This record gives sequence, structure tokens and C-alpha cells, in this order.
Amino acid sequence: MTPPRVTAYRIADGDLRRVLPAREGCAFRPERAVHHGRALLVARPCPHAARTAQLIALDDLGRITPHRRPLGNQVRDEGGRLRSEHPIPEKVVARPR
Repeated sequence: MTPPRVTAYRIADGDLRRVLPAREGCAFRPERAVHHGRALLVARPCPHAARTAQLIALDDLGRITPHRRPLGNQVRDEGGRLRSEHPIPEKVVARPR
């Protein structure tokens, strides 16, 4: 996370997953980011935006917004629920190239 953008990489192989740029005239404040459950809350102060627009929430799929649909590349279990890309993310080791 840097002031101009938030970048996410896949743990398994370092593949770039997404880039979220800050709006024009705004900047992310990495030192004010907070983990809450599986979400990361990030301050994004903007001089002319409403207070609610100055805080965004991110998770494994990207920005959390109402009625968001998954990208379609997540693994689902037998019940149709989304599973984590890796069951134990701390134990993931990239395959040799």
C-alpha cells in the first residue's frame, strides 16, 4: 500500500491480482489502515468528498461494495460457498519454477 495505490498479489506465486488507484486529489494513508476480521479498512482522505467516501474496505476479492459479485475465479465448496484460495495461507509455499 502506497499513497497513490493499493496493490494485491497472490500469496502462492506472487501474481499481481489487482491495483486500486486513489481518486484524483486523494491519497491512501497506509499508517491509518486497520484489519477488522477479514477486511482491511483504509483511510483515503479527499478534500471535497463526504466523510463516508474517505474510508474504504478491502478483502481477498478487492474493494467491498454493496451487491458486489465475485470475479468468478474463486473456488467454491460443495455447498456453493466461496473457499479461501488456500486453506492455510500461512503455510503456502510457491511451487518451483
